[in-house]
Amino acid sequence: MRALVTGATGFVGGHLTELLEANGADVRRATRAQFEGTQALDLRGIDVVFHLAAQSFVPDAIASPMATYEANVMGTARLARSIAVHAAQTGERPRLVFASSAEVYGDVSAEHLPLCETARTNPRNPYAASKAAAEAILIGERTSFGLDVVIGRAFNAIGPGQRPSFAIASFAAQVAQIARGAAARIAVGNLDAQRDFLDVRDVAAAYVALAQRGVAGESYNICSGVPRSLRSMLDELVRIAGITVEIIEEETLIREADTPILVGDNTKLRTSTQWSPKFELTTSLADALSLRAKMPKPS
Repeated sequence: MRALVTGATGFVGGHLTELLEANGADVRRATRAQFEGTQALDLRGIDVVFHLAAQSFVPDAIASPMATYEANVMGTARLARSIAVHAAQTGERPRLVFASSAEVYGDVSAEHLPLCETARTNPRNPYAASKAAAEAILIGERTSFGLDVVIGRAFNAIGPGQRPSFAIASFAAQVAQIARGAAARIAVGNLDAQRDFLDVRDVAAAYVALAQRGVAGESYNICSGVPRSLRSMLDELVRIAGITVEIIEEETLIREADTPILVGDNTKLRTSTQWSPKFELTTSLADALSLRAKMPKPS
C-alpha cells in the first residue's frame, strides 16, 4: 500500500503511520502547507489517502468556530478537490478514508442506543457540525465526481500519546504526578458522562481495514460498543496506580453542550472488514499511565 496521511503527527495519526509502516506500507506525510492548499499536494502513485488532519478538541472549536470550520470543512473540501483534479489528469483514483467523529450524532435518547450508522446526525457543537458538513461534502463529491471515499465515525480514542487536554489523558497525567509525589487531588468535570472508549491502536487498525475492505460511500462506526462513565475510567486509573485521591469538580471543566451518553454499534465495521478490537481497556489505561509516568517529577 502506498499511503498519504494528513495529520500524521497527531494522536491517532502517529499510531496509524506506525501501523502502516510496520506492515510494509510506503507512507508519505502531508505537510500543513499542502493540507492548507498553499503548497501542491503530490498524489502520484498514492493508493489511499488517510485524512486525519483536523481541529479535534471540542472546547477549542467552541472558542474558535470559524477556525474550526476553515480547517475541518474547507480543508476537507480542498483535499477532495485535489483528488478529483488528480484523477482527471492521471486516471488514478486513490481511496479517501475520512476520519469523522461520533460527535455528528449529537444528543441521542437512550432508546436509540447503541447508535447505528443509519441514525440521523444532530451535531450540537462547532466541532460536530464541521465533521457533519465535511461528510456531506465528501458524499457530494462521490455523487458528482466519483470520489472513492469511506467514512469512519470514531468514538472516544484513548491510549498512549494523547495530549492531556482530553479527559482520560488529563486523568492519567494527574494520577501519574500524584504517584510521583504531587498533591493527591484531581480536578474533574462531569464524571457521570458515559462514552464509548476504544484504544487508539484499534482505531488505527480500523482505518486500515476500511482502506482495504470498506464499501465506497459508506459510513462506519469505530467503537467498542460498551458505554463507560468517566468516573469508572478515573477509578480504574487510580486502581492501576495504587493510590488514593481527592476528586475536585471544577465548573470550568464542564461543557455546556455535553452529551450524557454516547455508545455505538460496531456490527457494520466488523461484518464488512473483519476488524475487531485487540486491546483491553485496562491495557489502554495502563499504557497511557505508563507514558505519563515518564514525565518529570513535580517540584
